[in-house]
Amino acid sequence: MKGRINNLSFYIRSGEQIVRASSNSYHHDRKSPKQLIHRQKITLMTEFLSPVKDFLKTSFKSVEKGKAYSQASSHLMKNAFTIVDGTPVLDPQKVLVCQGFLSPPENASVHVDGGNIVFTWANNSGQACANADDQLVFLLHKGNYGFRSSLELSHTASRKDEVFSPLFDRMIYGDFHVYMAFRTFDDTDISNSVYLGMISVERKLDF
Repeated sequence: MKGRINNLSFYIRSGEQIVRASSNSYHHDRKSPKQLIHRQKITLMTEFLSPVKDFLKTSFKSVEKGKAYSQASSHLMKNAFTIVDGTPVLDPQKVLVCQGFLSPPENASVHVDGGNIVFTWANNSGQACANADDQLVFLLHKGNYGFRSSLELSHTASRKDEVFSPLFDRMIYGDFHVYMAFRTFDDTDISNSVYLGMISVERKLDF
């Protein structure tokens, strides 16, 4: 047998069949620094977004149904990485977990007061695409441990209320990346999310 199959060369020498791997097969298998960085980005992106996949299904009103995770992944890959000493670093404040056309929260913040999580914001109703009855949406991202969010609540607060402290049925504790947005009362549109930073809930809350 003589010839090539993939990276293998077949030929006859002194009456014997010889099979040899192509001399450049090693180079084909090697990954360039750019390819390695891309792989690392994909790993970090998956680790960050996979735990909140169910939330993303409800929070991307700018794309067709079923394409929310893809859109969130694409935005993250394009916007949320910096390279430090040749290694990609994910910046949570550049991640979008909600995307739509409403006006985002203005002057929003979050803090923990006596074990209670408290959201505050400015009432910008009537400005651009901001309605007084827009409903608060939030995500508490706990990394590989999943998330807690406004999906657990029967109601939250309106844009005009300017403050909200969620009451969960189940205990909540740990460190969370916090995101906030507003959706329309009829849930047909949503704002882009804003990142409010990290909070630590140091004790279990018995609501």
